[in-house]
Amino acid sequence: MYNVEFADGEVTELTANIIATTMIANCDEEGNEYLLLDSIVDFRRDDAKALSIKDQKAVRNDRVYMKKSTKGWELCCKWKDESTSYEPLSLLKESHPVQTAEFAVAAGIDDQPAFNWWVKAVLRRRDRIIAQVKSRQTRYLKKRFKFGIEVPKTIKEAYAIDKKNGNTKWADSIAKELRNVKVAFKILDQDDRVPIGYQQIRMHWIFDIKMEDFRFKSRIVAAGNMTEPPTSVTYATVVSRETVRIALTMAALNNLDVKAGDIQNAYITAPCAEKIWTTLGPEFGVDQGKRAIIVRALYGLRSSGASFRNHLADCMRHLGYTSCPAEPDLWMKQVVRPEYAKDSDPGDIESGKDAQKNLSLSNMIGRNSTMGRRNQFQQICQGHWVKRWILDCTWTAITQVRSSLGDLDLGG
Repeated sequence: MYNVEFADGEVTELTANIIATTMIANCDEEGNEYLLLDSIVDFRRDDAKALSIKDQKAVRNDRVYMKKSTKGWELCCKWKDESTSYEPLSLLKESHPVQTAEFAVAAGIDDQPAFNWWVKAVLRRRDRIIAQVKSRQTRYLKKRFKFGIEVPKTIKEAYAIDKKNGNTKWADSIAKELRNVKVAFKILDQDDRVPIGYQQIRMHWIFDIKMEDFRFKSRIVAAGNMTEPPTSVTYATVVSRETVRIALTMAALNNLDVKAGDIQNAYITAPCAEKIWTTLGPEFGVDQGKRAIIVRALYGLRSSGASFRNHLADCMRHLGYTSCPAEPDLWMKQVVRPEYAKDSDPGDIESGKDAQKNLSLSNMIGRNSTMGRRNQFQQICQGHWVKRWILDCTWTAITQVRSSLGDLDLGG
């Protein structure tokens, strides 16, 4: 039981289940808090960030165009619970476009650069937009809070929240991330120059609250959009769903344990495939303001996914695994069970006499295929490499399993 104090000062004893149910009912599946908008009552503008009318027009390739930006503008929202808060214009423009456009006209600010490129179009399409809004949820997601915990947007905000709450939870989360990611930066001395051909990028932080244990999570991310697209392929393949289902079926047939693992800061383990550098921020302490070359595949870079996939493949080969020809992201290693090798004749193992000829996998393979003897490949297909893996890697007698797909012929 917990003593819960409400806004009116009333204190009530509530169980943990009731508190958790109430929190979940007021959040979406990602923990963002729901708020219902009553009206927009005021606005404020940060002149240092907001785009001015003079700077809105730009010329590129002898063509004049208008810059589109909502930065520096916040609107004061009155919510159904009688509370008020200033929210970014960029969010309200997407969640409540009609109300925001009507407020801009009523307040006489619809000619400002943050409004003049979209307000008139929204009002012209008002009826159609209202019809679309009715067909979906019209609740605004308050993204500054998750599960009732305030989530910062910047390092400065994180430290300010810690100071306000009288703890160091966000600071500890930031320090943990820096310890893990520091290997990704090669810090240059003041007199060192950045090598020719390297591109400069910015870094920013992403903060989140993990649902499973309300853990404070911080992640430093590279602004990969600032770099030119790499000349090499950046696509990273992943194992297919069918392959996972087949592997789970084989584990069940052979009474094997299925184990899973997680690689902490996975991308950081791989080398960086791009030539980039950055200037370190205040979170790096005494190294603030120094230039650093990024030598590991940071999150946010265009090539990080492919770099990690290639690095993982090299590690698997080093451990003695081989990639399956039909599924490159399935890695196999030949093993002989001692209890089977002790009781079986090596000649029988090589010839496959102890393996039955028929096998069925329910809804796992998608189609059946036939082949001759083990070493005579007629075609490469899903059924083919599954049977080869069964014979070469398990060395166990395989019982016949009936299913809706029929039987797979393992060959003689």
